[in-house]
Amino acid sequence: MGERRLVARDRSLARCVAAVPALDHLRGEFKSASGTLTGLLLLTTYVFVSAAIFLVGAELDELLRKETDGRGVALPDLVLAVVRR
Repeated sequence: MGERRLVARDRSLARCVAAVPALDHLRGEFKSASGTLTGLLLLTTYVFVSAAIFLVGAELDELLRKETDGRGVALPDLVLAVVRR
């Protein structure tokens, strides 16, 4: 259960980092067509990156579940096991 929370927390942190450039641009004014299109491009990029982060997190969660057979194993222990292979 601890790994699930860790993956969810990492996914949330990655989404926040991905949102910073989009939020910085939204403070500007959209008086021109290029500004509006830039805002739309940034919003689309943000949605794409957020979806990619979500999907990678879901895949990692599933791989961790298969690797540990559903038992609770700490993430550092899993990393050491993979490195030792």
